[in-house]
Amino acid sequence: MAKILVVDDEPDVLFTVKIALEVAGYEVIEAEDGHGALMRAWDYPDAIVLDLRLPDMDGSEVLQAIRAEPALSHIPVMCLSAHSDDQTKRRMLALGANAYVSKPFDVSILRKTVASLLETRNAS
Repeated sequence: MAKILVVDDEPDVLFTVKIALEVAGYEVIEAEDGHGALMRAWDYPDAIVLDLRLPDMDGSEVLQAIRAEPALSHIPVMCLSAHSDDQTKRRMLALGANAYVSKPFDVSILRKTVASLLETRNAS
């Protein structure tokens, strides 16, 4: 069973993503802020779903910290954010995000994107 780290400071979003992924058969671990995300990343999840607007650090800072750590840099990261402008998407992909899904999101797209991240990771 693949383990997914979900990082979001909005309890409703965190709950929705968690349930959507658990129903799809994934184990979900959670973090509500950037520092928590970095600590939970050491649980070596198979993928990370990362919000950009967090209370203590920006999602881009979390992503950069993950990419800078050799032991974590291979973990695929999907950004899930209300920032839907092309500039933000391009910036996050340039920083190393593997996928970007805008809020509000369709649960089926969320699940397909996570599955795709896992397939890509397993193929390499």
